[in-house]
Amino acid sequence: MHAAPGPAASGPASLAERVDRVERSIIEEALRRSRGQVTQAAEYLVVPKKTLYDKLRRYNLDPDKYRAG
Repeated sequence: MHAAPGPAASGPASLAERVDRVERSIIEEALRRSRGQVTQAAEYLVVPKKTLYDKLRRYNLDPDKYRAG
């Protein structure tokens, strides 16, 4: 995680915060496209499955929420 000091809460987002938001958004899109299938999402993102699982934990994302019910 990025622990660099940043501006006050009302100030502009730091680069690290912006990167995190974009990365999370891309991962969410991959989970939607794969209907929550982590292996398929990892293939779509061209990252190892373990890396994706690490990022799912980091961003507190649950693949089950993207599975068709």
